[in-house]
Amino acid sequence: MNTSKAKKVTKKAEQTEREYIELRSAEVKNVRVVEAKNGDLVFFTAVINGVTIYNCRVATGKNGDFISFPQYKGSDGKWYNNVYVSLTDEDSNKILELVQAEIDKE
Repeated sequence: MNTSKAKKVTKKAEQTEREYIELRSAEVKNVRVVEAKNGDLVFFTAVINGVTIYNCRVATGKNGDFISFPQYKGSDGKWYNNVYVSLTDEDSNKILELVQAEIDKE
């Protein structure tokens, strides 16, 4: 394949082409709240459509809370996802509500 003629895809173009999964079932297990210097961290295991994803985290961004999937730091200093699931905002909020319900049980 001649890569010199390959079309360069920007992040904006990549976001518009994103396909979201159909969330048929979601379950949250092993919710852990860990105290940290910058506030509490919430870790959990998500079971999405029968696939178990360990070490998910609730992260706070400028637009509110979101699900951060497990990552590792590469030798170049950048962070890379081990796994990623494209969820709609609505589906992501459903999972965050499940996490909050598990926290409230404790």
